[in-house]
Amino acid sequence: MTAPRPRLRPRGARDDGPSLTLRLLLSIGLVVLAGGVTLLVVALLVAPAVFHDHLRAAGVDLDPAGVDHVDDGFQVAVVTAIAAGLTAATAVAIGVALFVARRVNGPVTQAATAATRLADGDYATRVAAPGVGPELGDLARAINRLASRLEASEAQREALLTDLAHELRTPLSAVEATAEAIADGLLPADEETLGALRAQTHRLLALTRDLAALSRSDEHAFRVDRRPIDLADLARSVVTAHAARYAAAGVALTLDAPDPAPAYADAGRTGEVVDQLLDNALRHCRPGDTVTVAARPRPEADRGELVVTDSGAGFAPELADRLFERFYRAPGGPAAGSGVGLTIARALVTAQDGTLTAASAGPGQGARFTVRLPARP
Repeated sequence: MTAPRPRLRPRGARDDGPSLTLRLLLSIGLVVLAGGVTLLVVALLVAPAVFHDHLRAAGVDLDPAGVDHVDDGFQVAVVTAIAAGLTAATAVAIGVALFVARRVNGPVTQAATAATRLADGDYATRVAAPGVGPELGDLARAINRLASRLEASEAQREALLTDLAHELRTPLSAVEATAEAIADGLLPADEETLGALRAQTHRLLALTRDLAALSRSDEHAFRVDRRPIDLADLARSVVTAHAARYAAAGVALTLDAPDPAPAYADAGRTGEVVDQLLDNALRHCRPGDTVTVAARPRPEADRGELVVTDSGAGFAPELADRLFERFYRAPGGPAAGSGVGLTIARALVTAQDGTLTAASAGPGQGARFTVRLPARP
């Protein structure tokens, strides 16, 4: 849809005064006028005395009437010359001012028009490089960066709404169908039916929590309190916290952290990342599978490293980056989960100047998720 043509001065808006071109002309005119008046005053005060000194040095001896006549002629000559020079200078200044004003006014007007279009929602607007100096060039680049960010945010918002509608459709449809079946007497309102309703509402609540976290990650609004920590200690505490869940699911959870692994990170946020990775691993494992959490130092890269490896479903290697897209689920994977856990985990790691990557040899061959965090500030 074509954006409406913007008005730089909307009807009823306050008048901001003369145009930039007129202000430049007036400014240069005042400079020329002030310079001409100053030159005239100084010339009339200084030039006669200098002229008389030259006459005396030349041996010219004039009577008082002759001196007055020479002074009058000299002043007329000075005033006439300065007036002619001032007129020529004013004409040249006006020409230069018009040229400069047009060169400056064009990019400024273009920038104002682009800002108005952006305010009207036309995020495809861009400003051409003016080529009249670094200041206006910086302004054009700033507007283009703003336009790119707004365009990306709008595309992200539309994609999020589409994904959200898709994710909400299944649980809401299930709740609606179950409620209608109970109302029509097709299903009894027993513990099993009510348990199914509770499961769907719990799924909806989990989805809303994940969406709130995802929104913060999209806005880079995560707060991190980074300080020196030991990733080995962190891995040990997280494994202990998840041990009961894994035992109940029949999946072995092991720890591999024999040495300290220093990192400069937020212990709480990093713990959330490992929680997400262990939740993801458990969903993709079957009874009898194994998940290992390893922590090790990487002094050669000035990093600390956390690795979560499982022997579960795995994925095709070319899907490694797509796993971190929101609402993406690998083909053949479980339907449980909101599909944003890995997206949030990567955002938390990125907020700490770290990286989170995934790797797998292929479907059925397990997966490995690697977190690398700076070892020092």
